[in-house]
Parts: sequence; C-alpha cells; structure tokens
Amino acid sequence: MQLIDENATQAVRRAFTAGGLAAAVQELRRHVVIEDDRMALATVEALLASAQGGTTRL
Repeated sequence: MQLIDENATQAVRRAFTAGGLAAAVQELRRHVVIEDDRMALATVEALLASAQGGTTRL
C-alpha cells in the first residue's frame, strides 16, 4: 500500500477543480500506482471529501 503525500493530495484537488473527475484520477495516477479504476475513483472521492469536511458531490 502506498501513502499519498500532501503534495499529491493538493495536485489531485487542483486537477479536479480544473478538469473534473477524469483529470483528478489521471493526476492521482501520476503520483501513485493504482491499477484498478474503481480504487482510483474511490481514492479521489476520499481525498475530495477530506477537503470538504467529509462530504463531496461528484
């Protein structure tokens, strides 16, 4: 299991803001190896939710 550092977290959030979910998943994959699409989506959702107090709207 890989840990996601704060720089990667911020990059994923910026990518989501600029380009949506697909951009956020692509940015996440630049920082960590995630082969399963469902896991990548769940990870992005968790990162976004953590920035918004546990709630997110994808």
